[in-house]
Amino acid sequence: MSDARAGRASRHDQRRCPAYGIVRSRISVLPRSSSFLAVLVAYIAVQPLGAQQGTGPPNVAETTRVLAELREELTATRARLELLEDRIDRLSERLGVPDTTFSNPVIHVRLDDEEHEFVSYPVHRDQDQTNTLLKRIGYTTYHDLDHRIPLWVSYKVSQQWLDEPAYIPRSNLRWRTDPELAGTGARDRDYRHSGYSRGHMAMQALLRGRSRECERQGFFFANAIPQRQSFNAGIWLQLEYQVMRWARQYGDVWVVCGPVLPPNPARLNGRVSVPTGFYKIVARDTADGMAVAAYFFTHEFASAPARLHQSIFTIDAIERKTGLDFFASLPDAYESQIEARQSTMTEPALADGQVTAEEAR
Repeated sequence: MSDARAGRASRHDQRRCPAYGIVRSRISVLPRSSSFLAVLVAYIAVQPLGAQQGTGPPNVAETTRVLAELREELTATRARLELLEDRIDRLSERLGVPDTTFSNPVIHVRLDDEEHEFVSYPVHRDQDQTNTLLKRIGYTTYHDLDHRIPLWVSYKVSQQWLDEPAYIPRSNLRWRTDPELAGTGARDRDYRHSGYSRGHMAMQALLRGRSRECERQGFFFANAIPQRQSFNAGIWLQLEYQVMRWARQYGDVWVVCGPVLPPNPARLNGRVSVPTGFYKIVARDTADGMAVAAYFFTHEFASAPARLHQSIFTIDAIERKTGLDFFASLPDAYESQIEARQSTMTEPALADGQVTAEEAR
C-alpha cells in the first residue's frame, strides 16, 4: 500500500471509530482540565500499533472498556457544562451584561457527530412504516419502500476528500440494489430503456478515495432517483460543482437533497416513482451559527437555460413541498429565522455553469 493510500485508510479508520465521533464533536467545548482528555489519551495508548496502522486486530476487550469510560466521562462532562452555563447565567444577570459564551445555537444543540448530518436529520411530518433509514460510509438515506427512492440523502463534503484518487475506476462500478433492500428496492432493469438516468444524490466524485466499499455504495440504488439526462448533466451537475467549490472555500459543508413527488407519480417499470422536482440544501458552520443555501428545481427546468440563482428558495418553501422538517432540533426562534431567509451563503465563486478543469476530471 502506498503512503497516500495508507494515510487515507488511517483517516477512514478514525472516522469509523465510535470514540472518534464523540471526541471530534465535543472537544471544542471541553474544559481544559477535564479528565475526558486523559481518558482519550488512555484510549489511544491501549491501541496496538498494528490496529492503529490498519495491519492488525484491535484489543477488543480493552477498547470496549475504555469506550465505556469515555461515555461515562462524557456524561459527567455534559453535567459539568450545564452547571457552568447556569453559573455564567447567574453571574451575567447580576452584572447586567449579556452572556455570549454559548450564543452559537448550532454547537449548542449538535448531537454526537453522525458524519453525514449538520445538526439533525430531516423529520418527516407523516412518519410511514414503509420508510427505512440506511447509514452508509459516505451518506445516510431515508428510503421509501413504496416509491423505491430516497426521500432524502444527507452527507458531508470535506475539503480533504475532494482530490483523492479513486480506488476503483468509475467504469468498473455497477449499479446494484442495496443489500438491505434486496427484493424490495429498485433494480437496474427498472431504469433500463426508460429514458431516465440513475441520478446520484450523494455525488460519486465526493465518495471516491475513501475506501472501496464507500465507492461501491455510491452506486447503490438507495442513492439514486430517476432524472432526465438533461437535468442530471445540467443544473444538477452545476450545483454539485458549486458544492465542491464551497467545500474548497470553507473546509466542510453538509448537504441534504431529494425528490418532490406528486400525489400519483409515474413509475419506471411500474415500480420506481419519478419526481416532478428536486431540492438541495447546503449548510456550513459560522462563528454565530450556520449559513445555508436552499434550491428547488422542477424536472422541466432541464429544458431551459439553467441558472442556479433562479432556483434559490427558502427552506420553509421546500418544507411545504416535501413535508419534511429539516432543522427540527434548533431552537424554534433561530430555526424560523434561518428557514425564512433565501440564502446566507456567499455568492458562487464562479459564474453559473462555469466549471474548472480540475472539477471536470
